[in-house]
Amino acid sequence: MPQSKSHSAPAAGPLILVADDDRAVRESLQFLLELEGLEVRVFDGGPDLLAEPRLADARCIVLDYRMAPMDGLAIMNKLKALGVRTPVILIAAHATDRLRRRAADAGISHIIEKPLLDTSLADSIRNALRTCAEPLGVHATAPSPQDQGCAAGGSGVDALPPSEPSDRPSSAQ
Repeated sequence: MPQSKSHSAPAAGPLILVADDDRAVRESLQFLLELEGLEVRVFDGGPDLLAEPRLADARCIVLDYRMAPMDGLAIMNKLKALGVRTPVILIAAHATDRLRRRAADAGISHIIEKPLLDTSLADSIRNALRTCAEPLGVHATAPSPQDQGCAAGGSGVDALPPSEPSDRPSSAQ
């Protein structure tokens, strides 16, 4: 497995973590999200993301569904086992009904289908940032009622309202 490359822009806005095994997609997403004023760290897979020292500081996590050795749902299950309650967005080439149900059961807050040709990813991240004013970090206990809306919940898949239009260019794949 190639060594993970984690890049980060100088601290700007909220921290977003992105895991995708496709280097071009990682770099495109990093560029897009940094244009949005976000601090972005990218990883080529789940093990490197899970080892990130700033995992508890993340305000949103973006995961590709198809990655080796762990797919996005396996990473989400590991995050839950670690007590991470940060909103998670899953990117998938083919978001079947079965995948949507499995993602909802895992606690994925939203699924976005590839190719990423519009502002849906940036809009979903903005919505997660509005919902969660502070990083949720790692917790050993169940979320409190006031944190419940920030914890990725099964009922949130595809239920996020669109954000106001952006002047920024459309998302890259």
